[in-house]
Amino acid sequence: MLINSDELRQLEVQVRELSSFLLPPRNIRIDGVSMKFAVAELRYALSILLGLRARLALGDDNFPEYAVDIVGVEVGFLEKHPKADKLCIARVGTEHFSFAVV
Repeated sequence: MLINSDELRQLEVQVRELSSFLLPPRNIRIDGVSMKFAVAELRYALSILLGLRARLALGDDNFPEYAVDIVGVEVGFLEKHPKADKLCIARVGTEHFSFAVV
């Protein structure tokens, strides 16, 4: 009943409205690590809220390990870490998210 409720539909509408209001447009360059981190956290939180219906629809098949999102990404490029000889930094992403993986 919850996944078909008007309240959950209204939550999704409000989350989409919030994302259009809070998130910078894709064509705007974000400077500064702290600002990039804040935008990434906001995108993640909004995507969790938008995925709530799908998680609730799992019903009894819902397990704690489903709380972790696994995202398949494409590797953009790989570079050596500037301060560690044995580490590399991979720039990876999807059409919606981009990540730096050490």
